[in-house]
Amino acid sequence: METKQMAATVSSLVHHWFVDRGINVRYRPGVASALSPIGAPHSDLDSRLSWLLAQVRPVVSRCLEHVDRETLGEILGLADNELLPVVTPIVTHGADG
Repeated sequence: METKQMAATVSSLVHHWFVDRGINVRYRPGVASALSPIGAPHSDLDSRLSWLLAQVRPVVSRCLEHVDRETLGEILGLADNELLPVVTPIVTHGADG
C-alpha cells in the first residue's frame, strides 16, 4: 500500500471510529467506506451489566437467604432499597428431594 493510500485509509478508520461513538470530527475522510467496522458491537456498560448479571446477582441471591433485603441494601450502599432488584432465592434440594 502506498503512503497516500495508507494515510487515507488510516484517516477513514479514525473518522469512522469517532463517528460510530457519537463524536463529531472536523475532517472528512479520503476513503469513505474502505474498511468494515472494527471492534465489539457492545459498550463497556454492556460488559459491566453482563458481569453484574453473571457474577453479582447469584451472590446477592445467596445473601438474601441469610440477610434481609434492607440490611443487604445498606451493605451495598443503596440508599433507596427499591434500586435492589427482586431476586427469588435459589432453593436447592439434596438427594432426598
